[in-house]
Amino acid sequence: IKMIKKQKLLTLVVFILSSIFLMLCTNPTEPKETLLPEKEYEPGTRDYVWSIDTLNIDAPFNYYTKIWGSSPNDIWIVGGGPKENMQILRFNGDSVYSIYDIDITSTPWSVFGFDSNDVWIGGSNFDFKHYDGTSLTLNNILYKKDYIMSAFSDIWGTSHSHLMAAGGILHSTDVIYGVVMIYNGVKWEYAEEPIPNLQFTTVRKSLYEDDYFLLGFKLGNNSPDSSFFYRYYGNEISKLDIGTSYPPSKKYIGLMDETIYFINNKIIYKLWDGAIKQKISLANTIASSERIIGRDEKDFFIQCDGGIGHYNGSNLALVYNIDERFGIVDGIVFENDVYFMGFYKDSLIFFLIKGQKNINDTIQKSIFNNYNMY
Repeated sequence: IKMIKKQKLLTLVVFILSSIFLMLCTNPTEPKETLLPEKEYEPGTRDYVWSIDTLNIDAPFNYYTKIWGSSPNDIWIVGGGPKENMQILRFNGDSVYSIYDIDITSTPWSVFGFDSNDVWIGGSNFDFKHYDGTSLTLNNILYKKDYIMSAFSDIWGTSHSHLMAAGGILHSTDVIYGVVMIYNGVKWEYAEEPIPNLQFTTVRKSLYEDDYFLLGFKLGNNSPDSSFFYRYYGNEISKLDIGTSYPPSKKYIGLMDETIYFINNKIIYKLWDGAIKQKISLANTIASSERIIGRDEKDFFIQCDGGIGHYNGSNLALVYNIDERFGIVDGIVFENDVYFMGFYKDSLIFFLIKGQKNINDTIQKSIFNNYNMY
């Protein structure tokens, strides 16, 4: 019996990791007649000072799936592996250290928060844990009869009392069911009945839309494109038609300047005032992933051939070189800092890359430009 259970747990773990790491290796919505004017952005700088830290040097068989932070000195990283006391990591701006977990039997799949005293972690035992600035405690458990494991792949929210989590749960029959959970300020609850043969991997919400948007993978689908974008609104999940992609990992949902962007086969679509339209094409560029990490549409980063690239509204160029075969799993940006969490494919060493704007150079250029005005 134990062997059967381990095999079933492995089924869900393998699928989740495959959907995450595979991402590394159209018909848009009709526009409205009248749209709100879009924001105008200035090109972002490419002048950064870079550094890198190793995450799993003391846990070489551990892997990491999500990153979140309240500030450049408060970065959270979660993942799994045989060294359970290294599943939850924290970076204080100088070094990486592990966080004490009250239940090391639960693999932490996702992390999200609002500040250093309000952090949520979704686990593999149908559990959500909360960090209040002092300790990590179990908030509640959402066991469902005949299900044996959960993978709450992503968490997102716009207020302390309203969050959404999305992922999948494994049934005793080896079928994965897609699930959506809502936090109402007191506890987590299932928003809908589990959906068979579906695994949600990403959830996002902007301040400008009432809807949540999700990315999910259909399992056992005969179509070559088994990944789809979904909209959640009013307790209803509906599929969005934003083109097809092959392989299905060529999709992503990004959020920049509180605006939703859908990425499909290196084409970036923008959701603005209820309409989805093509905004940027990275086709025939050095981009090698669909995961965009940025501040706005003229200042974002993306995995590229040979390292990390930056798009400034005009072109895409490498800003950080990586010689080994690698993948960027997740990232986060702040006003002057950017973090990328990834791994080297040959050694499976996970790393945290930090980029910090060269503030002194920026200030000098600003002074020089102001001086030339007179």
